[in-house]
Amino acid sequence: MRGELLAAGLADDAEIDAHLAAIHAGKLDLTLAPLISAWGRRPAEHPPALG
Repeated sequence: MRGELLAAGLADDAEIDAHLAAIHAGKLDLTLAPLISAWGRRPAEHPPALG
C-alpha cells in the first residue's frame, strides 16, 4: 500500500510512518468505519417527492 500512496503523491514516507506509529501506539481506532455524509437539494424544476 505504501508504494501506491507514494506513487500517487497522496502521502510521503514520514506521513505513513507517523500513521503506522499511531496505530501501533493505540492512538487510532481502526475498528469503526469512517462516517461519510452529504446533503443537497433538488433542482427547482422538480417538485419534491411525496412519501
